[in-house]
Amino acid sequence: MKREHKVVPSPKTWAIIIMFFILWQVLIYFFGNSFDQYITLRDNTAQFNTSFDALKKDFQKQEESILKIVVIGSSLVAQGIACPNEIQTLALEKYNTKVQLNKIFLFGNHFEFLVKEQGVFDNLIDLKPDIVFIHNDWLLFDISDYHFKIEKGILPESWIEFYKILVDKNRRFYKGGLKYFREGNQKPNGLRACDYAFYSNEILDTLNFSIRKRTLKSFAATAYLHADLKRLQKAGIKTYILHLPRPFEVDERIFTPKVQKNYYLLLEQYSNKFGIEYWEYEGRRLYFKEYRDIGHLNEKGKSIYSEWLMDKIFENYKK
Repeated sequence: MKREHKVVPSPKTWAIIIMFFILWQVLIYFFGNSFDQYITLRDNTAQFNTSFDALKKDFQKQEESILKIVVIGSSLVAQGIACPNEIQTLALEKYNTKVQLNKIFLFGNHFEFLVKEQGVFDNLIDLKPDIVFIHNDWLLFDISDYHFKIEKGILPESWIEFYKILVDKNRRFYKGGLKYFREGNQKPNGLRACDYAFYSNEILDTLNFSIRKRTLKSFAATAYLHADLKRLQKAGIKTYILHLPRPFEVDERIFTPKVQKNYYLLLEQYSNKFGIEYWEYEGRRLYFKEYRDIGHLNEKGKSIYSEWLMDKIFENYKK
């Protein structure tokens, strides 16, 4: 009986494999975002075009006397404020007033892209809405965890963070690459704020959640926006920074005394420089049961917040 001869790679072969793996990881570390960034840019452009085209059509078909409102922000805005038809019904039933509210939203924090690349405020000034709300998270905060460092190309501070970044870059590379080769250059359809099932009545598991690290932006960091804010005020378009709350327990951890102090100092600068008021949510406390995760409201939470917002609007402004 012949003995089986096992083929064992030589040390040289193992060295080549290891070197190839290291080289491959180096390439992914420096270029792993390429597919993901391309897909994000493509999808965000489509999303903006869809949202804005819908807004233009909705505004143009309404009579001049109707109150026209635009809310700009992330998916927290898309999911936290009721759909345009729901707002119309609420305004008619409670205030006997016609309202057209539209949302311009992108998934993630891409405010700078919206302002600089898509010229959102140039377009809005042409349409002359009565009120523009800007989501407070988009204007005032940066996510500063390792996901943010990946997107901004910031070097890690520790080997553990380096490992997390490398794992995430591999995920982005393979996921983005697969999507790129599957879809190629085809243009995706953007989503209107209520074209699909945003809302869920699922109750969040409060024992298993974590909060992404965030830092306040400096006033100078939004200099790209300042000229547009002046033009909005000059055009007579009332502009507000709008607070969308997270669960009370989460906001307590985000807004430490130090953060809270700097937060209001930053808001004061926008008020003094551009006359922009801050609308902080003043309704009843919202808890995990009103959210589907640690930031996005569920159906119940959306209804509570939207009714508070409409009450606030009609307390302060009526056309």
